[in-house]
Amino acid sequence: MPQVSIIVPVYNAEKYLPQCIESLLAQTFQSIEIILVNDGSTDSSLEICEKYAKIDHRIVVLSKDNEGVAKARRDGIMKASAEYISFIDSDDYYEPDFCEIMFSRIRKTDADLVECDYYSVSGNARKEHRIYSCDMGLDTEKFYEIVVRTTIVNGYEAVVLWNKLYRKELITKAVKEFGDNQLEDYLFNTQYYTMAKRYEYIHQCLTNYCQVPMSLSRKCNLQAYEILKRAETIKESCLEKMGLVTDADRIEDAVWFVNYTINFLHQYLLANIIHSDTFIRQILMDEMLCQKCVQIAQDNQFARLIVNDRIGKAIRQLKNKAKQEKIKMLLSRLKRTFLWK
Repeated sequence: MPQVSIIVPVYNAEKYLPQCIESLLAQTFQSIEIILVNDGSTDSSLEICEKYAKIDHRIVVLSKDNEGVAKARRDGIMKASAEYISFIDSDDYYEPDFCEIMFSRIRKTDADLVECDYYSVSGNARKEHRIYSCDMGLDTEKFYEIVVRTTIVNGYEAVVLWNKLYRKELITKAVKEFGDNQLEDYLFNTQYYTMAKRYEYIHQCLTNYCQVPMSLSRKCNLQAYEILKRAETIKESCLEKMGLVTDADRIEDAVWFVNYTINFLHQYLLANIIHSDTFIRQILMDEMLCQKCVQIAQDNQFARLIVNDRIGKAIRQLKNKAKQEKIKMLLSRLKRTFLWK
């Protein structure tokens, strides 16, 4: 019985997939299973998966219709037989001792979650990304205060899956919604964190995140904002379970939501999607966005800081890009809402 299941969603990844799989086969920790979930690839990805499965019995290949990375991970979890689960995207790769170090820490401390630093790879450049300044182990209260507040609540630190080791038992208990290919990592961790009682952080880069260009039109679609709203509703419920419901928490959460919305609108305009002004107008008049704006504005001094330093610039960029005067007027109204008394 393997001790760690590594789940790899695969979609049209023939260019990067061999390096990813090779990094898994090169792990110094041998008690692993590698679950390659082919998510309806139309290139040679499935053939690559099957080729490696013939080479090493630890590789399991699942092939399914294309439903997106979130549901591919869900299917991989259902197939996993190990007590612990890690995830890696098909264009990324592990350092050889990732599994050995992560597994050793989670077993030694009986933690529910282990996280490590990572390398950010762009072309031939590789840069260390350090999350915290030193190794640490946190109980529930400190985990919420130090980790959850700086990732889930305000989103200052990226929320990803591929630098962590999880307990399968807690995944099956906590994670009921896997999302729809936007904010899926954020949504997964938000739910999982409600059940994590012990957190361990390893101050060492053990995995490589490869920045692969993606077209703006793939990131922006008409359902994206509804997905964001659904994720926010689930997030609010999870924060309540964790007791993160102070006024400061609610304001930070509202700022995260509004920031995400404004950045999304900016990307949407850059993608030059047809009828973008109509869609933007619908979002700017949305009830949830308005509620979040008013929530922020209840602390006037903080609201002014938000407008000037974070959201104000994005709104100005949107106004310059928007074609219709109605959109510009709505954006001006959005900015004024932050200064509401």
